[in-house]
Amino acid sequence: MATTEEILRARFHEATAEWEKLEKERAPFRERYDEIARDIAKLQAAQKECVQLFRPIEDRMSELSNERATIARALKGKTGEPGAVD
Repeated sequence: MATTEEILRARFHEATAEWEKLEKERAPFRERYDEIARDIAKLQAAQKECVQLFRPIEDRMSELSNERATIARALKGKTGEPGAVD
């Protein structure tokens, strides 16, 4: 009869063999996952760069929107057509 130690040792080796088999099975998926993660990081960097380029423009647009709203309220909404003289 096998001792507890022998049973445990055998199970350890069985579990190790299964683990190694699963690791090989997982490898292509993990590789693809890592590739996608690298692509995402590149896209996020490009996105951040775009934000840095358009943020000053949007900030100015926001200032102009506030100014336009203030003027429109002062004119009680009667802003007329561009270039028209009332």
